[in-house]
Amino acid sequence: MARACRKKSQPRNARDWKALKTGDIAHFGELTEEDAVFVDPHGIAGKAEVMRNVAGFRLTDFTIEDLKFLQLSDKAGLISYKLTEKGVTHGKEFTAIVFVSSIWAERGGKWLCEFSQETGARAVGRSSCSGRSAFTELKNNRHSIDRIEMWR
Repeated sequence: MARACRKKSQPRNARDWKALKTGDIAHFGELTEEDAVFVDPHGIAGKAEVMRNVAGFRLTDFTIEDLKFLQLSDKAGLISYKLTEKGVTHGKEFTAIVFVSSIWAERGGKWLCEFSQETGARAVGRSSCSGRSAFTELKNNRHSIDRIEMWR
């Protein structure tokens, strides 16, 4: 049972990142539960906020290493890994290493991300984000573009 859950949830996690690399924001949204929770050093965000932020975001490269899986039930699992990511957000390049933990669950025959937490590890070379997560960088750049809109 654990092996089947692992085989189903892990590829979907990689598809989540591939959707951000190809700019397929709609597919990224389809892989995310409506009431999903995202956590990074700047706070907690829901799906709607994250979807607004990824509109100006594109990964150019990413690697997933040290993948670990913990089965939570026959239809849910926790995936943790080290993510090295490069990309552009609102016209600024970034490079970061983050540790990610996400919970994926089967809902109505589809595997969806219900929770994701990113913790910055360290900067890689010259970086505009100094090792912060991609979602943190999205918030910061959006905030600097429009200071009237309040972030959590």
